[in-house]
Formats: sequence, structure tokens, C-alpha cells
Amino acid sequence: MNSLIDLSAFDLPISRNILNEYFGVWAISADPFNQLVNHVNQIDIRQHIAQHMADYDPLGAASSSAGTTPYLISGGVAQIEMIGPMMKYVSSLSSGVSTVYARKQIRHAVQNDEVSAIFLRMDSPGGTVSGTKDLADEVARAVAIKPVIAFIDDLSASANYWIASQCTEIIANNSTALIGSIGTYAVIYDFSKQAESLGIKTYVIGAGKFKGSGVPGTEITAEHREEYQRVVDSLNNEFTSAVSKGRSLASGTIDELADGRVHPANVALDLGLIDRIETFDSAISRYYATQPRSKTSMSAEQTTVSQPVPQPATMQQLEGICAEPTFVLAQLKAGATVSSATAAYNQQLKAEVEQLKASREIDIAAARKDASEKAQQEATETSAKAGGVRPIATKDNQDDDDGAANTDVVALFEEKIEAQMSRLSNVPDDQRRRRAVIAVAKSNPALHQSYLAKTNEGAKRKRLLAEKYDS
Repeated sequence: MNSLIDLSAFDLPISRNILNEYFGVWAISADPFNQLVNHVNQIDIRQHIAQHMADYDPLGAASSSAGTTPYLISGGVAQIEMIGPMMKYVSSLSSGVSTVYARKQIRHAVQNDEVSAIFLRMDSPGGTVSGTKDLADEVARAVAIKPVIAFIDDLSASANYWIASQCTEIIANNSTALIGSIGTYAVIYDFSKQAESLGIKTYVIGAGKFKGSGVPGTEITAEHREEYQRVVDSLNNEFTSAVSKGRSLASGTIDELADGRVHPANVALDLGLIDRIETFDSAISRYYATQPRSKTSMSAEQTTVSQPVPQPATMQQLEGICAEPTFVLAQLKAGATVSSATAAYNQQLKAEVEQLKASREIDIAAARKDASEKAQQEATETSAKAGGVRPIATKDNQDDDDGAANTDVVALFEEKIEAQMSRLSNVPDDQRRRRAVIAVAKSNPALHQSYLAKTNEGAKRKRLLAEKYDS
């Protein structure tokens, strides 16, 4: 906030415990924060707090009375809303999210046998740094037990994206959704010249050379700025490290992305910041179809909400998963849903990769054996002609030729790229192959690593593998 606010208003009981939140460090998009500050500056803060004392709930949890579930459960999927600015405790100045309460909701959902997956419905510009890391760590722990899906309804920025990055999957509702704002900043104002022009001299009486730095009327020195920068860098490192780990992005990649910008969803998808663009109904129906539900949960649903029944996939949907006619026909005959067909295709790819590895090992062994026998035969003939002793075969005179295996890896990867490109006919030509490579690499990481290893040499191969797959 700023110095125009009457701080004496915060002596009211409702605000004593959360005063530091308002004046602490924020991780939020600048425009929404400025709007919030302008709103606060235009109201009578004391009157506002007095009016909210009776019914204000700092956790924003009034709707969940004792004995009820603190979130909606539908089809075995818990839906937890994270909409608006994020603070440890909900501000009475605007609607928002209590990170403390969100942690309690997630913990409850993880322990609830009725819940098989958790959806976090997000539409937030970010919020205070205070409380964010604790919530992000809570999500990371939950992911190890149950799927946690971040569904972005138009905006996930700064501290909110920090939370989303720890989820099992990130989905944006459409291509206009804005994602990112990775970065940290602080603003300090030097009012010393203004105070001097008014004849005001400000003295800070404190112990410790940085105590009182930034007090209005005092000069902001270079040493002060360096100290603020140290704090910002430390907080930013926590942010970027969490995103790097949660999204499996190399540190070099995340450093490039952490420039404070937000990206439209289609760009965020290419950058690896999200996993897909999909409507909420479509996204949640996939988890209705794939996640197990208890009998108790299904009984409760039958008496309250009519749930969508998973429908068999159409031929067009199946061709979007895999264009191979034999695969499409088999899935049509089986009455497969989109989710089960996707699982079947992933299993098929896994089997192909394993078969390829086995074939490659056989080819390499055969090539080595042929090379060894050839070398020994040549050595014997040379020794016979020279009347000497046959030389001992070494690794240097063996032919370790696994070209055939290389060709199989490259051919299989290129075949899958071509198939993926045929499904991206609506993507511009200059982007189609890149998008196809990203999609195939993501669904076939083992094959992609083999492809990179076989089509690059030396330092370039090491750099590419480290960049793509080293955490």
C-alpha cells in the first residue's frame, strides 16, 4: 500500500494479526496490484474495517460449516477454487484466496477416500510471497499421492503460476488465457528531495545499518539498493527453482522464461509452461473416465448430480490420437473412449520402444561378433604370412558398428513426426514440424533421447541431452 493510508485503522482486532501481509513482499502482476492500491486509497479504511468486523472470515471459509466437505466433489473429482489475489488470509478489501485455507482443502482432499483427483480452478494475478511456498510444497506432496490438475480460467500469473507449476498437469481454458509472469520485483521510492524542498529533515534512529532503510524522507543509497536486490534475487531463485523442478525445465530454459512476461496459452504451450488447451468440461470428463471412484461416492452422486457418462471416441478423435488404420479400427471395435484409447496408444509406443531397444542390442552384439571374427581371421592370415604370432584383438581393432540400430531409431522417430504433422494440418507450415517434434518427444521421451544420441555427436549430443532431460 502507501503512506496515504491511515495506519491507526489497523489497530482494530480484525486486522492486527494480518497487518504484515499488506505491507510485505508481493508476487503479483503489476496492473491488478495497482488497481487494488488505487481502490484502497479511495475508501475510508477505518470505516471499511468496522463494517466488516461482524462477518469477516480471514480464511474465506464461511461457506463450509463444520461437518461438511470444504470443496465440491463430482465424479470422484474434488474442485478447489483459487480465484483472485492470493494472501495467507483473505483480504476484506477484495475477493481472493487464502493460501492457508487452500492448503487445508488440498490436505483434506488427499486424505478423502471419496476423491481420486483434485482440480484447482485458477484465475489469479498472483499475490503475496508470504504463504505461497508453503502452498506450492503442499501441492507437490499431494501430487505424489493423487493427480492434481491446474485448470486455468483465463489467468495464472506470478505466485499463482508458482502453485500451478507443481501440479500433475496444467490446462488452459482457451488460447487467450494468459500464463507466466515468472520473475520477482520490488519498488522503493526516494522522497528525500521532496522532503528537503519542504524543509523536512528525516532522521532514522535504529540499530543496524539497514534498519529503517526506505523510510519516507530518507535517501535510498546504492548500498540500500544492493540489499533490496539481494532479497529480490533470493526470492526469485525460490520461484524459478520451483518452476524448473515442477515443469521439468532445464535451468537455462527457465532463466530465459523468467523475464516477467505473461504469454497467451498457445505460446505458453510451445514454451512448455502448460500441457494442453482444453475446455473445463472436456478436461474433467477425462478424469471422470479414468479415475476410480468408491461405491459411496457414486451413490452420493446419484442422489445429487447427474454425471456425464463417458462416450466412445469418434473416428476423428481416434485419428487425432494415432492415424494408423489398424489402431483406429481396433479401438473402434473395442468401443474405446478418448482416454482409454490414449492409454492404449501410450502402451503401444512403450512396447515399440522396448522392442527397439532389444533389437538394437541384438544388432550391436552381432556386429561386434562379426567384427571380432573378421579381425581375428585377418590377424591369423597376417601372422601366417609373416610367420609370427597372431596379435591379440583389442577394442581399437574391433568394428563397433551399430548403424542399423541408429537407422531404426531415427526412422521410427521420423515416422512418428510425420504422423503427428498430418494431424496438425491447421498449424502454419513454418511451425508444424516444430510442434510435431515437441508432441512426439513429450509422449516418447525414451525414443527422443535415443534419437538425440544417434543424430548428434560429442559436445553437442551431451548439451542437447542435458538441456532436454537433466533436472
